[in-house]
Amino acid sequence: MNAHRLIGGLAAFALMLAPPRAPAQFLATNTYTVPGTYTINQNPGTTFIAFSMVGAGGGGGNGIACGAAGSCSGGGSGGSAPNLPLQRIPWSLISGASCTLVLPTQTPAQTQGGVTTMTCGAGKLWQLQGGGAGAVGQAAAIAAGGGGGSQYNAGGNASGSTGGTLGGPGGGGGSTTIGSAGITDMGAGGSGSGATGTGSNGAVSPAAGSSGGAGAGCNAGAVNSTNGIVPTSNMGTGTGFPNSPAGGGIGGAGGAAATGAANAGNGVTGGTGGGGGGGGGDTCNAGTGTVGNGGLGGLAQAVVWQE
Repeated sequence: MNAHRLIGGLAAFALMLAPPRAPAQFLATNTYTVPGTYTINQNPGTTFIAFSMVGAGGGGGNGIACGAAGSCSGGGSGGSAPNLPLQRIPWSLISGASCTLVLPTQTPAQTQGGVTTMTCGAGKLWQLQGGGAGAVGQAAAIAAGGGGGSQYNAGGNASGSTGGTLGGPGGGGGSTTIGSAGITDMGAGGSGSGATGTGSNGAVSPAAGSSGGAGAGCNAGAVNSTNGIVPTSNMGTGTGFPNSPAGGGIGGAGGAAATGAANAGNGVTGGTGGGGGGGGGDTCNAGTGTVGNGGLGGLAQAVVWQE
């Protein structure tokens, strides 16, 4: 009995002295940001595929030409896209040992973001819906922002002073002021520009991209300064995995307004990873310059590992 105890104790001691187990070896890691369709086949020696994705942001609304001594809103901002948390699947569960990734084209101004998908084998589908578009600026009225997208429904496009509907469940609604944040991984709603031309900052969801900032407009013919920089996203990286997305895209800032022959500022394009596009600025007081265009929605992004 004592001998058995001694042998067991020595074995346990040997395990304590053994070197720690080496971490998993990632035999392939690829980041995708260019729109298109990609086929991902199992690499020799790998047993798992893992991936994380962020969808496509909505485009910002264009500015308008505001009449003499008029008060007008700039373009509303685009809503942001959701994030798909890390998925890790054994290749043995995927028929054909192949997956197809589809990244949508970049979202133009005043357009809803497209759908980002990953399909593995037969019937295994993951998707992210895009953010909604901001409304065009309005004379003597507010322009609202687009809704934030979710994994199931796209954020709605704003229409005039009506904010884009949230992509349910969980996306943030578009607003005439600052859009609503979505729940953890869902897109944030776009922000609006006031009837006196003051653009609002974008909103941030806890783990997705931020919406854009609204464009600046006119207040009784005067030029309002452009809105402040939109907040950055606080989306984290995938714990324990290399080359995870750096974070949800930062929403584009709204464009400045202008008078006379000066051109109004364009909304800034949303950052890669589903940031919403900023709204375009107005030309004020019957100016002859060009109105600002809404920013493009941020590109979708995917990171794929094999181990």
